[in-house]
Amino acid sequence: MPWDLGELWAGGFRTIVSLAGVDGEAIRAAGFRHYYVWLNGGLAFFPLLRQRLVRRILPVVDFIAQEVVAGRPTLIHCRQGNDRTGAALAGYLIRHRGLSAREAMQQVRQANPRAMVSPGFARLPGLFVEMAGR
Repeated sequence: MPWDLGELWAGGFRTIVSLAGVDGEAIRAAGFRHYYVWLNGGLAFFPLLRQRLVRRILPVVDFIAQEVVAGRPTLIHCRQGNDRTGAALAGYLIRHRGLSAREAMQQVRQANPRAMVSPGFARLPGLFVEMAGR
């Protein structure tokens, strides 16, 4: 892990959502709630597979919302914190905060200008809108 779990706990985080492989036992042993799902970011490169990626992200988005409602500050990460993390955050903003695809993309990129810049990822927020029935 590239971060210090003690520092994250001291900083107020109580839940960690992992979209890439990490030592979940160490995370839980440090007292965090941990949600893990491996997302194959390569699916975003292929138009016919993007919906599959969005379907994998939707339960993550719902878990994030559950943690927010419960008042548990949540850290979401993947390997570099750009594409998969950005897509999950955009999905959360669309599905649970009512933002449009454009608004969600802008908000995520305001926090991280490198978010969702790999081929195909910029199209995911639009799919969240379609698949979430908004």
